Amino acid sequence: MARWQERVARPIADAPPDSVSALAAERAAEGKVTFDEVRAALSDQERRLRADQARARDDLMTMMTVRNWVFSAIGVLILALAALIFKGLRRGITRPLDQLGADARSHRRR
Repeated sequence: MARWQERVARPIADAPPDSVSALAAERAAEGKVTFDEVRAALSDQERRLRADQARARDDLMTMMTVRNWVFSAIGVLILALAALIFKGLRRGITRPLDQLGADARSHRRR
């Protein structure tokens, strides 16, 4: 703000009335050049940010796919483990108990 006051406002305010218009036009042209430089820099920054955003979106989609595969694999492993535990319990506990019960019934009949 202080630079604008020193560069534009005070010189225009202090200038004689007949030269104010020319001085204002000159300062406006300088300001336009500066503003165009800022606009170009902001356009470059926006382009870089959009490219970064697109890369980040692609990375996120890749990670979501990996996550889905990992969760699916975990689900399959849990189901397989549950099936193995069921089969193991059936083979190791239920069958021997059934056999023991059958043997006990056959001894009782004798």
